[in-house]
Amino acid sequence: MKIAFLFDPEPTYEQIQAYKWVRARTGCAFKVEIDEIFRTNLYDFNIIWWHYDKNFTLPEIVKDENFRAILLDFLKNGGNLLLTLSAVKFLNEIQIEPVEPDFEGFEIDFNPRGFVSFFGHPIFRKLQNGVNVYLPRYGDKFLTVAYVKQTPEKLKVIAVEKIGDEIKLEKKILFEYEDNGRVIGIGGNVYFSVENKFFYNLDRFVLNSLLYLNNPKKFPEPRTYWSFHTKVEHVNLKLEDKALRSAQKKIGERGTGISLEEGDAFFIQGRGIYARVSKSEIGQVSIPPFRFIEYLKIYVRDGLGFLAPQNVRVVFKPESVLREFEIGGVKFKENIFTHPKKPILILNFLMTSEVDFEICFELKISPKILNSPIIPFKNFSFGYEEKLKSVYVFNDSYFSLFCGSSRKPELVEFETEEDLIIKIFYKIFAGVEKAFNFAIVGEVKQPFSSEDVINVAKWNYKFALMFPHKVFKESFKFVKDRFRKHLLILTPNEKLNENFKFSVALVPKFIKSVKTLGDFAIDELNKFDVDLKKVFKVLSVMLKIGEYDGVRDTLEFVGRYINLSGEIPSRFSLFGVFEYGDEKLKWDYIKICADYLRCSKDKLFAKFTWRRLKRMFKNYEVEKIEGDIVNSLFLFAKILKDEEWIEKLSGFGVGDVGNLDIGRRQEVNFGNCFDVNSAFSVSGFIDVVLSKYCVFDVDSFAKKIYFSPFVKNGWGFLEIRNLRIQNMSINVFVKREDNWISFLFEKRSLPEVKVIFEPRFEGNVLVEKVMIDDKSVQGFRVEGNKIMLEFPFRFKREVKILGVF
Repeated sequence: MKIAFLFDPEPTYEQIQAYKWVRARTGCAFKVEIDEIFRTNLYDFNIIWWHYDKNFTLPEIVKDENFRAILLDFLKNGGNLLLTLSAVKFLNEIQIEPVEPDFEGFEIDFNPRGFVSFFGHPIFRKLQNGVNVYLPRYGDKFLTVAYVKQTPEKLKVIAVEKIGDEIKLEKKILFEYEDNGRVIGIGGNVYFSVENKFFYNLDRFVLNSLLYLNNPKKFPEPRTYWSFHTKVEHVNLKLEDKALRSAQKKIGERGTGISLEEGDAFFIQGRGIYARVSKSEIGQVSIPPFRFIEYLKIYVRDGLGFLAPQNVRVVFKPESVLREFEIGGVKFKENIFTHPKKPILILNFLMTSEVDFEICFELKISPKILNSPIIPFKNFSFGYEEKLKSVYVFNDSYFSLFCGSSRKPELVEFETEEDLIIKIFYKIFAGVEKAFNFAIVGEVKQPFSSEDVINVAKWNYKFALMFPHKVFKESFKFVKDRFRKHLLILTPNEKLNENFKFSVALVPKFIKSVKTLGDFAIDELNKFDVDLKKVFKVLSVMLKIGEYDGVRDTLEFVGRYINLSGEIPSRFSLFGVFEYGDEKLKWDYIKICADYLRCSKDKLFAKFTWRRLKRMFKNYEVEKIEGDIVNSLFLFAKILKDEEWIEKLSGFGVGDVGNLDIGRRQEVNFGNCFDVNSAFSVSGFIDVVLSKYCVFDVDSFAKKIYFSPFVKNGWGFLEIRNLRIQNMSINVFVKREDNWISFLFEKRSLPEVKVIFEPRFEGNVLVEKVMIDDKSVQGFRVEGNKIMLEFPFRFKREVKILGVF
């Protein structure tokens, strides 16, 4: 790489500072006087950078035909141009871009400013999809050249402007042009002469631009571009040779037996798809990062028009949402469920009618990108495939969606005035509980992958309609596995048991798989961005119930987006725009990473995470770190035998690796109820229950567990199932008989575990005798309402306590 930096005869301070930066940063940049360009052999260089900020009018030399010809020939012969600030207008001068920028101004603002790419581009390498590069100071005036009302014709728009937390979709500010050579044009926000909090981002951003121009092949990142051309077209594709043939199968009556009816709307969700179910419609059908269907409504058509559902009853279950309603004389039982992993949503109907009738499914298709604000996407094709009996909506580069049934519709209507409205009509014959299945299946493409999203979605669509019972079985199995593997508490209070089971089944469903980002937990389904402060609290509860995989996936995801200054994001959108600035949040991240490591003994996670954690402290004095953070860091350093950091941390009163922080946690009041559409609310309920009835902590390295159950007066029994330590699962059965209380510990795995046991009671206790496996022990203490003792156990151990409780 060899860079020619164009200098004015009287350069500005900004231009001088930009040259000093590129010279120091690359070591291969050389000053070329713009008036001397005719006597310079430009073919000694492969990049020319022109950084011009004097004013919006380019210098007179650009009118010189020889000057234009020299730079145009340089470009056509494989050279590359980086044009920044007003220099982007040079593309109009050499007639590469016929449309001139319609925004020129010296702006004054105090919000962070930067860029947002569509779904990524190589010049955003090591940055994020949305990045701040400049923080104006009081009195700063900064030059900006952009397209606002106009859209460039020949240039590809790499990024629009980001101001504060807002994405200015209308302000197109970063461009690319490709011929034999390549051009990157940046119309604003690249300033080297002012103090700048985000200079580390600017440094990486401009360096990436130069490296990309030098050799694009070394950048495997996806190249996506903003499209501002509305193109919604009706097409006819032949997607299938054989007709889809499948009976309308019933799903059956299997279920978990727990349900909830209080609420206006419930989200049905899988890892790859979710939708909002209310009495009037199924709405917000989303396969992140896209929302595809605004609503799906059901009608029955008679001679007078369309009849809507009446007397609607909605029941929410962990495995599905049930709706019962009537339309005219037709009775409907609807079971709505998703596949736990694949983006498949099925509506299973049992319909009872004395006469034949015609049902209509009305869908409003309006693809949007899940961001705050939501970004409309009006560049897609749609049609109807007769062999598949399906409506399809797709964009080759980003997504595909199929909707329909295995029964051939009587009629399909499309309306495309503003959004795409689809009406699909089916004739249903009279009968009792006639089965009918309607599927919504989609696929989102990872940018720049070779995956055929239409083909993948098509096969999932066929699977959904041929085997809807298998999809429901997978949904049901996912919930049952949570009961089998995750922590459960059983008490004489049946309502408490049901709510706790409900919560344990729901929390893992808030882990989402987004093709453009990765796998991670979210805090709420009603919002378009994710609050990581809330997510970390959710992860803490996931650890307690044994959902280790979801915790690991989320922590690894967050770690990938630690920025160049060692900060973790505080919020992010499902579109991939990350916000930073909460300094305290990284301490929460370090603690939850250490908690996960202590619970799981995942040394591979420790290896990769430790590199990220050390990056957070390159400019931070270790002496200033709080004690519990030191302990968390010391755990990683000791496990990975990092002698340098062990020495740094050992003088700050760190405990042993197996030193449990137990029994001292503050109880947080989340209330007695929870919102099933919020992971934060559901996990809060779990945390309240555990803080009251089952306080525990584990250390997989020392094979040690602290366990402090609460035995309420009047309870004859208490069961704690699937208390997890690494890959071991411990069950505890508590039984009260007269003046005796028995605690039976059981597990199936071989390793011996040390138990620090501190049962709690409602009032002060008087203990006469403690027996372990029918042998009296003396090594116990009583403090108020708590008994304290320690013992090891392998497969089974029973502790009996005789006294007054």
